Formats: sequence, structure tokens, C-alpha cells
Amino acid sequence: MMSESYYPETWGHRGASAEFPENTLASFEAAIREGADAIESDVHLSKDGYVLMFHDAKLDRTTTGKGLIGEQNWQGVDGMKHARTKKEPIQPIPLFDEIIELLMKPENQHVKFNIDIKVHSDPVKVFPAISKIISQHPTIYPRLILGIWHPSFILPSWQYLPAELKRMHIGASVGIAREWFWDYVDGFSMMFDCLVDASGRRFREDALKAGKELGVWTVNNPREMIMAAEWGITSIITDVPLTSLALKAQCKSRDDRARILRELGTSVYLFPWSDKKYWWWFYSVRSKRELDELLTDGGSFEAVAPLPPRAQLPAYLASLRQLSQPPSSTKPALPQRIQLVDSSLDTSTSSTGSSSTGSSYIPSGGRLTMNNSAGSSCTSVSSLEERTKEGVKADEGF
Repeated sequence: MMSESYYPETWGHRGASAEFPENTLASFEAAIREGADAIESDVHLSKDGYVLMFHDAKLDRTTTGKGLIGEQNWQGVDGMKHARTKKEPIQPIPLFDEIIELLMKPENQHVKFNIDIKVHSDPVKVFPAISKIISQHPTIYPRLILGIWHPSFILPSWQYLPAELKRMHIGASVGIAREWFWDYVDGFSMMFDCLVDASGRRFREDALKAGKELGVWTVNNPREMIMAAEWGITSIITDVPLTSLALKAQCKSRDDRARILRELGTSVYLFPWSDKKYWWWFYSVRSKRELDELLTDGGSFEAVAPLPPRAQLPAYLASLRQLSQPPSSTKPALPQRIQLVDSSLDTSTSSTGSSSTGSSYIPSGGRLTMNNSAGSSCTSVSSLEERTKEGVKADEGF
């Protein structure tokens, strides 16, 4: 049962990004210094294999650099290591291993790290690169939270990264979160607006009852911070950690939360009507373009082959590794079809793997995708919206 003085953890969104250049050492250090329980950041892989802390796919918006990160080297005369932030204090782009070193300092052993993996990343490349760095500091594993937007990243996250890492779905649709991620993640990091209405309330209640962690982003409004505490949210992801932490110091009881809400011009009961952005039509329109980008960059959700229950994932991954080993014959070849560990989930009806639906399970890089011989399984934006009417995808600010 939630205590009277309960208040969620405060996570610095790209550090203390309202004060300092986002996703820089100065920003992360400021968030930690201010008392944040965690820092949140995004990662990208350079052409020469370095893991950068950066939000956008391109350098242009926030730095003196130009172009796509994935098409450029970190090292070299023209390397991205020479780029600097436009916002002061002028900062270089930090590398992932620098942030791990920061968190391994004795005074920072309590700080968690939420790693946001953008959907245009290749999990087969970025996950092993991350694993190589964190494997040098295995004691940090319980403090790392992997953020996943697209279901095609679920299997690679278990293939290439330690099981001790927590996995959270990042999104803005409670319908998508329920259907595609519920059984495979430890929690959800959701756009605040999609949790306000009736469907959002049911999702909140179900997630917390199931023992899932539940974070909200990007929350800079004090009223929303207080409501997150009232709901029992586990983490507030914010650009202004100091604001959240100041509210925490004032919230010693539900009466305190009610008083602060009154001072801010609302109440627990009036809050859902306090701003039209919380109404389904408004937040779904705002999110529609992001859903389109998600499907464009990551592909159809329905093209991702179904996975066995989470408890069977270790055995399932072992079977995949076994299949990836060349046979002892003189003509080594990888099997074209994967037999699911759980026979109840296997759609094959013969030793060749054929089925009445014409579907088979074929490894495609690190993402397990479903090949449908009867035709394309690609999902349009409109059809996915209809199936997940409780909400759609993501706030562009995250």
C-alpha cells in the first residue's frame, strides 16, 4: 500500500537538460548533483563502432556537426569527437563508456541509468557494443534500464545483453503496451498524457497491480508531478529535476498533495479536465505522426514473429544459438526455419515447417521476423490505430 508521503523517483531527462546542453556530461553531472535518482539518455552507434550519447539521428539541431551519426566516424580529422554543442556551456558529445565511468564513481553508486534505444538503431550492432562496455562493470547491471520502443528489439535485447538489466517499453499507447510488450518487460515508460483518461487509469492500475514499474515522460509541470505521485507512478522523467525534488520535499502526505494542487488551480478530481491535451482526441492526433515514423523506421509490428512465454526465453535462445552453428557436414548451411521451444506456439504441421497459414519463422539479422508466403503482413498506420484505439505512439519531445 502506498504511504502517505510517497513520491516517485526523479529521473533527469537527458540530464538536467533545461539548464545544460542535453545529453552531455555537464547535464548528467548536474542532474546527479541536484539529487536525481536516475539519468535518462539516448544512444547511437557511429560508423566506426563508438556508442554516442545523443538524441537525434542527426547532429545538426544541437551541435556544430552535420549529418547522420550512423554514417560518420567518431575518430579522425573530421570525426564527430570534434563537434560541440550550440548551447552553453559548450560541451563535446560524450561516449557511452564515459557515462558508465561517471556512474561507477563511489559517490554515484545509487544512480540508475535509463538507456533509450531509438528504433532506427540496429539492435544487432548497438546491443553488442553496449554489452562490451558494461561487461567491464557487471555490478552496474541492476542499475541499468533498457528502453525499447519496437517489439523487434525484444528478442535481441535478450540475445546480446545481460538478463540482469531491466527492460521497459517506451511509448504513448496503452493499447500497444498491453498487446506487444506486457509479458516481456519489467515496466513501462509512458507519455503522461495517455495515462489520464479512463483507459489510461485502467492501464496504470493493472500495471502497478502486476508489479510493473511505471514511469511518465516528459513531465515538467508541477501539477503533473503531483498527479504522478497521487497515481503511484514509480518514476518521473523530467528536464527539471530540481522542480520535482522540491515538490518531493513538500509532499509529506496526501493532504500536502491536495493543498499543492489547489494552489496550482486544480484538484485530483478536476485534473483530467484541466487541459484539453489530456483528452483522447488531442493526444492521439499529436501522437499519430510518431506512430507513422515508428512503423517506417522499425517496420510493421505484425511482421515480428511471436515469441514463447518469457520463462521459456532462455531455452528458446539456446535453440537459436544451436541452429546458428554450422552442421558437421561438408555443406554447412543455416536452417531456414526455426522450431519454437513451446510446441503449443508452433504453427508448423510437418517436418519441413509448413503450416496452413503459410507462415514460417526466419531469423533476419537479430530481429526475429515472420515471413508470410500468402502475402505481406505489413500493417498500415490506420489499421494499427484502429486495433489500439486506447492510444497511439510517441511524443516527439522524447
